Amino acid sequence: MASSEVSQRPRRLMLVSVPRTASNLLAKILNIAQQPDVLSNEAAGYFFHPAFSATALGGYLSTPSTEWTDEQKQTLRSIFQGCVNTIEEHAERAEKANKILFAKEHAGSLFSPAAFEKWQTGDSKANDELFDALRLEFPEKFGPHTFSPSSQSMLSDEYLRLWQYVFIIRHPALAWPSLRRCQRKIVEAEITKGLDQTDEQKRDVSLSNMTMRWTRLLFDWFCDQGFKPTPLIVDANDLINHPEIAARLCEQTGMDANAVQYEWDNMEKRSEDWKTGNNVDDATHDRNIALAKIMLGTLENSTGVIKQKVSSDIDISKEAEQWRVEFGEEDAKFIEKAVRDSMPDYEYLMAHRITV
Repeated sequence: MASSEVSQRPRRLMLVSVPRTASNLLAKILNIAQQPDVLSNEAAGYFFHPAFSATALGGYLSTPSTEWTDEQKQTLRSIFQGCVNTIEEHAERAEKANKILFAKEHAGSLFSPAAFEKWQTGDSKANDELFDALRLEFPEKFGPHTFSPSSQSMLSDEYLRLWQYVFIIRHPALAWPSLRRCQRKIVEAEITKGLDQTDEQKRDVSLSNMTMRWTRLLFDWFCDQGFKPTPLIVDANDLINHPEIAARLCEQTGMDANAVQYEWDNMEKRSEDWKTGNNVDDATHDRNIALAKIMLGTLENSTGVIKQKVSSDIDISKEAEQWRVEFGEEDAKFIEKAVRDSMPDYEYLMAHRITV
């Protein structure tokens, strides 16, 4: 990498994913906790998890925004604002220590709930005032707060430009069934039992996550803006089968390639010390830890990277036959539709990924 590119590289790095795309595996391989020049939080880099949880579990995705009360809007805005404030607290610490701030977020967490409603309804002009009602505030040192309609993000254009981005993707026929398995475990463990969610609300939460739409929208927005450095895309299959990918990421993001690991012991359980947000009540704290144990279970019980079948060999129709056996007819149809709907975005992003 040219020295001019290194000097222009932001001191903030964000790994953008969707659930079950191996983002936690990537963070494990990069060994974020032991990277000498990196600072993160105690939730593996998830700063927007409180907002993600509030939006997903609070019924916002299933209730038309015209039915939201002013109090509900203010509550959601305050949660998002708290996430930004927490990021800035960590950013100050990172700056004082001359380290890179590392965040790891789901792509959907960065978008306004108004964007989800537009997508769900198919109405490109649906409830534009909701974007304004949820506008966040950012430190004055970052300049004016511009919100491009094309970004649809909760974050201002200026704030988005503070970061370097790495996107991780995974074949939908691997990611979405994996997510459904986790969701079933969550239901079986009765972790969300007290939230009084309807089946429709649960399905809407699934739909909002089983898509690469938000990843592509963000990537395209950055490219359209002439964003430098150009966002990097990593495919999980490449990461697992080609160790050189992690080294290239370190080279292009300022991390130490010597810290990279492909084997580890499974004694440390990050889920046991999982912290997602300040001032959460005991019930929310316990629920977050229980969710983390399920979502991180496979990784935390592993001792290294296990190579898997090449994603280009996947036959969706054949996979769907197995889903019918595992999940039943209704869920299998739901998964198959989500997979096929996601393929154009996945293939588009694959064409822009880094390779060895």
